[in-house]
Amino acid sequence: MAGWKEIRKIGFICDMNSRSGILSTMVREELEKRGIRDVQVWAAGMMNAGLEGKKLGSKYIDAATSLGYKTAGEYTRGHIESEENVQNAKESDLILTMDWGQKEHLLSDLRPAIPGIHKKVSTLKGKLSASKAFFSRFQRYKTLTSVPDPYWEERLHNQDVHEAVVKQLHVMAVQIAEKIRKARRL
Repeated sequence: MAGWKEIRKIGFICDMNSRSGILSTMVREELEKRGIRDVQVWAAGMMNAGLEGKKLGSKYIDAATSLGYKTAGEYTRGHIESEENVQNAKESDLILTMDWGQKEHLLSDLRPAIPGIHKKVSTLKGKLSASKAFFSRFQRYKTLTSVPDPYWEERLHNQDVHEAVVKQLHVMAVQIAEKIRKARRL
């Protein structure tokens, strides 16, 4: 896996491309704030085939906007198996998934299309120091390497957790930008 200093292209993957879409915007803006303009950031979904170009949910946008991000015009991007995103994955130095299931899918189903993918894929929680207090709020995520999916939390547990998840994604976006900045000694 490339070190933080060498990263020139980074991708984020989730189920429907909502969490990864918001996180990619946050990372792009955090890098820009630090004067880092040579890192390409992209996002894709595992189950969003046919949903490309749909506006991200207003709960995500409202939560990210309240933190100062310019997300109003964000739309879902392509499915991970689209030609464009297979190419993005091939060119990436690091690909971070929201959960271990997405990581396993990339490592098994996309391995033939993306040689060396096992060297560049990790879960967010596996690569960054996530807040234990944040993850302990979600019983099913205590032992998994996952960023909770607000859609399923709302449907299964009648909890709206968009704001909490977006705040944690913000913490992770800052960590990513800082790791790159510090590695480059900027």
